Amino acid sequence: MTKRDPNKKHYFDEVALQEMKDLMPTLIESKAEVNIWEQGKHEDVEFYKCTSGDEESMQLFLENQGGFLSKLTGSSLKDKDVFIKFTIGKMQYFTTSLLQQDETSKDYILTFDRKVYKSQQRSNYRLMFSSSVTIQFKIDDEVFDGLDISAGGTSIEVPESEADRFAKDKEFSECQLRLNTFKTDIAQCKVAGSWVAKDSLGQPNGNIKLGIAFLNVDKKTEEKLFQEINSEARAEEMRKMMAKRAASK
Repeated sequence: MTKRDPNKKHYFDEVALQEMKDLMPTLIESKAEVNIWEQGKHEDVEFYKCTSGDEESMQLFLENQGGFLSKLTGSSLKDKDVFIKFTIGKMQYFTTSLLQQDETSKDYILTFDRKVYKSQQRSNYRLMFSSSVTIQFKIDDEVFDGLDISAGGTSIEVPESEADRFAKDKEFSECQLRLNTFKTDIAQCKVAGSWVAKDSLGQPNGNIKLGIAFLNVDKKTEEKLFQEINSEARAEEMRKMMAKRAASK
């Protein structure tokens, strides 16, 4: 049986076609900012601004907001399938499209001809580790692989022989969190809970699973954690969408 993602409903809600059509005038009139990146390279985001659009064909015409060189040489994403993000109010919208360019006007063109998804900017996601998501947490200069991560904490596995060292409510200081290439110091944390860890067949694997709560996180670090985790969570779902699309071809 396929394991359900308990956060699935929080990542995205699919946008109905009529809702997307209703959004087009707002995108055009507000000259919306649009972020575009290639699969697996969400850290290399290109920034665009809407200059005009065609509501009937569901197309946006964009200007690259990069420096002089990027405007001179053009985008390396031209004629590629790309991830797209834009924000309206408190909602962020995501989709994929082929980035094209008009050879006369040099405007870039995005066509909304695929499924569009939306989510709230400050949703507190719990992101699971995967082949694309690496989570590590360092305690007492020892690095543990993380099982999941949210802005409020993470979970790790340790050998059963370490149970006393990681007793419930025990606190640690001067820790460090790594999420892919992002790193941040966690000044204080505590063991919020512990459980018997199990393997893929549901049998005890000789470890215990620890829920680690972050304590007294300053506002700047908390905001950065929100941004990084939410970005990775959405990128992970977009990767799944792209993989499913490729498999169906």
